[in-house]
Amino acid sequence: MARRVLRRKYPQRITHKQVVKVAQRLIGYGWICRFFTLQVEDSATMVNGECADDYELSIGLAIVKHFVDRWNGCPEEACRN
Repeated sequence: MARRVLRRKYPQRITHKQVVKVAQRLIGYGWICRFFTLQVEDSATMVNGECADDYELSIGLAIVKHFVDRWNGCPEEACRN
């Protein structure tokens, strides 16, 4: 899935925007809200120590895994804004 999002066969790096896109596709969401992106940012901070513009591919995929393992859905109130 990451290769499809990155559109390269053997990517070395992944942008934060692409990390969000991979997470979105894994969760199966057609659209995402700010709560979703904030949770990805929190996962980036937990895994990488900070939310960056891009990551080594292994770090980016670890961020996605951390996010997916903890995602419980979006609270309705957050999606109304």
